[in-house]
Amino acid sequence: MPELPDLEVLQEQLQSLCGDSIETVAIHFPVTCRLLIEGNPEQVLSNQYVHYIWRRGKFIVFTLDGLYMVFNLMVTGRLQVISQPKKTRNTVVVLTFASGNTLRFDDFKKMGKVYITDNLEKIPQYSELGIEPLSEEFTLERFSRLFNDTREVKVVLTDQ
Repeated sequence: MPELPDLEVLQEQLQSLCGDSIETVAIHFPVTCRLLIEGNPEQVLSNQYVHYIWRRGKFIVFTLDGLYMVFNLMVTGRLQVISQPKKTRNTVVVLTFASGNTLRFDDFKKMGKVYITDNLEKIPQYSELGIEPLSEEFTLERFSRLFNDTREVKVVLTDQ
């Protein structure tokens, strides 16, 4: 399962897609894609411009033209930017960009999700996320309050 440092590095690597637009969408495992607006993924995402890519909790968020495409990699999900589209047996979604780059979402256990929405609050568990540990709001005072929690330390530290 990717943890926060892994996701931070991943979102930095995905920055190369900012300023590019999605040309084609191939959904190889339909259950992965959760469309929270009208339409179908191929139709809705085609010609969408990527403005910004960021991380919130364990979600990788693509800000598009009035929409959000949000990846939750779950246990075995993996995102890769590649120059040549190549499907593997674990490939669940492939996005081809105008630049020729391809974003491939591979997921061995097929548990990952791609949400397409106009409102992030529609995504299950998104509104329940706590404070970002890398933000300025996460102060020593807030961190010390965690020690009042009676749960196991690992559970407290990994609770989003």
